[in-house]
Amino acid sequence: MGKSLKVLVAYYFSQMDLFEHYLKKIQKNGKRSQYHQLRISVKNLRAMHQLFLLAGVPDVAIKPIETSLKRIYKSSGLLRDIQTNQQLVLQWSQHEALKQDYHQFLQQAKKTQKIKVLRKASKFDTNILADHVHDLNKILLRLPNAEASAATSRFLEERFLLVSKLNQSLGSDQSVHLIRKYLKEMKTIVEMSKTLDLKMGKGFKTKLVQVDKEIGQWHDLVVFRDSLLGFQPSDVMAEAEKEEVLKRIVTVQQQFTQELPAKVLPVLEASNIKDTAKNQGDQN
Repeated sequence: MGKSLKVLVAYYFSQMDLFEHYLKKIQKNGKRSQYHQLRISVKNLRAMHQLFLLAGVPDVAIKPIETSLKRIYKSSGLLRDIQTNQQLVLQWSQHEALKQDYHQFLQQAKKTQKIKVLRKASKFDTNILADHVHDLNKILLRLPNAEASAATSRFLEERFLLVSKLNQSLGSDQSVHLIRKYLKEMKTIVEMSKTLDLKMGKGFKTKLVQVDKEIGQWHDLVVFRDSLLGFQPSDVMAEAEKEEVLKRIVTVQQQFTQELPAKVLPVLEASNIKDTAKNQGDQN
């Protein structure tokens, strides 16, 4: 096994180990940070799956793993959203009427969702997952090292092109969500950049992490906004405060969307993959 392939496989299994570690943790009255870490491991595994596909791994070897991960990923994500909203209402609301009313609403939702997550976690069959991963590993071991190395470069170039295109015409929340997704996928690969000797530009990782963090905060506000829109306060004062909070959230989100292209551009410029990606785009 060549160096590039060895690094990718080792990273993949380290993320799978983390997933199983936090899967066990959340079954023991998991904390918000543990749900978050479990979801990060799944996002990293998903990014690696996309890279493996570029390297020639058949979809049939990856799909069963994705299906297994999806069940607990989505359920735990809903619980984390509720936990995040509990924090955000304290930051955004200045009146006790909304805080108390919304808190009670979230507490009930949290209780219900936690039961669902724990049920899915307890029923999650890690042995079946291990069998699928074992089958995938047998395929990975047969991959040429050159394919693994080339796939890593293509992966970054493709994400670069996707982010560049979206960054030129941000017209909806979905555009920002996609930029967030692609930047996170790039971040997953960049975490291995030193070992893989990827020649990334100076300050690229730092800028990428910062923008990823800011878009993450924007995403949390989107989830909070949508939750408030579906929440019916029990009194007039709470309803008035809800509408005021929603107006402030929309204002902040609109400003962020306007400023985002200027935040993303330095990341792309520092990537050191722009020339390769540009040439590829010209050829297409």
